Amino acid sequence: KNIISKVEETKEEEETKEEEPIIISNVLVVDDVALNRKIVCRLLKSDGYKCFEAVDGQDCVDFMKKNIEGDISQRVHVILMDYEMPRMNGPDATSTLKNIGIHIPVIGITGNALEEDKKYFIQHGAILVL
Repeated sequence: KNIISKVEETKEEEETKEEEPIIISNVLVVDDVALNRKIVCRLLKSDGYKCFEAVDGQDCVDFMKKNIEGDISQRVHVILMDYEMPRMNGPDATSTLKNIGIHIPVIGITGNALEEDKKYFIQHGAILVL
């Protein structure tokens, strides 16, 4: 199963039977390495997802402020967020989004395998860290 399927399953488990299931189709990929963004977006697009890109945490926050006000068909449903980035890192961007009322699920992505870094990301609002 892919990452997005896991998020959809988690969301569906949290819903009551009367609610409509949440369909995830728009994903924001946040990473300062262009090649990483391109690879992730190519994989997502091949599975039918629409992919948006941000180059760092600050770019993500700026993008999401505009996105939540825009066309509903273009709204982001989940964010895949790198940990270490210039200007604003993943955990800080995630907590900033939550603090300004943007409660989009964030999945942290990091090459750092330290358990304390994963816990730190989750403490800042990520629902999962890979």
